[in-house]
Amino acid sequence: MIRIFNKKIGSQILIDETCSWIKFIPKDYESPPHCIIEMDDFDFYKHTFKCADCGSFYNDFGSKTTDWCINYMNKVFRIDLTFSKDQEKHGLGYKQISSDYQNGTFLKLYFHEFSTDKAELKIQLE
Repeated sequence: MIRIFNKKIGSQILIDETCSWIKFIPKDYESPPHCIIEMDDFDFYKHTFKCADCGSFYNDFGSKTTDWCINYMNKVFRIDLTFSKDQEKHGLGYKQISSDYQNGTFLKLYFHEFSTDKAELKIQLE
């Protein structure tokens, strides 16, 4: 189960990557670290009008917030939602696909370079 969450506002999005229509590709080992979530025949934008948590997440796209995190396979990363600054270099962060061959949502979520672990952050501060 993939969990995207924001502790400050109490929002949480759960994505079951075992569903046949969801593709989850973690690439936290690459530079820059990121993951890809593809949801076939799912319009994330329309969904944001019905779901407050997804709406809050979508509304922060393009912002400099560090409040959103992703948790999968017992790993936690802060999500970098400033898509626009690296679009040309790394590819689009959010795309709604509508074609004869594929429909759905494509999310490429980049991770912040600083850790979410408090002990590691204290060491870096010192």
